[in-house]
Amino acid sequence: MPRRLIALVAFCAFASVASAAEDVPASNGDYCHELEARRTAELTEASRERVDAALLACRLKQDVEAAEVEKALGTNAIALEVKGDNALFFARSASPEVMLLGTFAAPLERVGSTELWASRFRMASLEKGMINYFAWDRERKPLSPSGIDWRGPLAPAVPKTTPKIKGTIVKRTLWSEALQETRRVRIYLPPGYSTQRKYKTLYVGDGTFIDGWATYIEPMIERKVIPPIVVVGAEEGQTGIVEDRSSLGVDIRSADYLPAYEGAGDRFDRHMRFFAEEM
Repeated sequence: MPRRLIALVAFCAFASVASAAEDVPASNGDYCHELEARRTAELTEASRERVDAALLACRLKQDVEAAEVEKALGTNAIALEVKGDNALFFARSASPEVMLLGTFAAPLERVGSTELWASRFRMASLEKGMINYFAWDRERKPLSPSGIDWRGPLAPAVPKTTPKIKGTIVKRTLWSEALQETRRVRIYLPPGYSTQRKYKTLYVGDGTFIDGWATYIEPMIERKVIPPIVVVGAEEGQTGIVEDRSSLGVDIRSADYLPAYEGAGDRFDRHMRFFAEEM
């Protein structure tokens, strides 16, 4: 049961927003107000919960002018402005498509016929939140060598990190009956790890990031903020699979994390079984 709960935590944010969006027809890109209108309609309790979850972070109509984007960017390729509960993401690229990744995974909108891009999102309790993002072009090349980190004035303090961990990162492979493929798994073992004792274990998606997460986890273990823990991560996308799955014709990470992802069939459900039962 604990593993199932952890799996649900890992995926529910994506599932709720995606499912709610399916209930709302796109019109002018102002999904927040469309969701609010949908909220007042006659809905089942489950649908209303999905809409409420999606309203916590939703896209507003993009209404910025090119001059405003140029001013925000300056000489940079990406920029962020936060005004109240609105976050405005900006980018400059000649690519026909630009994708926002990090706190959000969403396409940016072109500003007129320029090479400028922008999107506006409304987020609940933004003053307590943190935003980390970068942007990719159509070829999945980052527009900037580094992303942007923003913290609200009431956000938790920046956690301490260590430049080099004392624990161990172990890489393994695991055959998945549910997915019929060999998955790559990355594991963090705390300092002094022993097979003779039991450890609390955290199961996570996007396992390729465990190396970085360990630099935050280990100082908390050393300061006794948390007990020594093991972190097990399923690596994501095609990089997390030994076999070549390009024949599926879909973005593997999206198909694994998003229910009803177009062209993915029942892969989301099968990935959930792999994560919650096999890993």
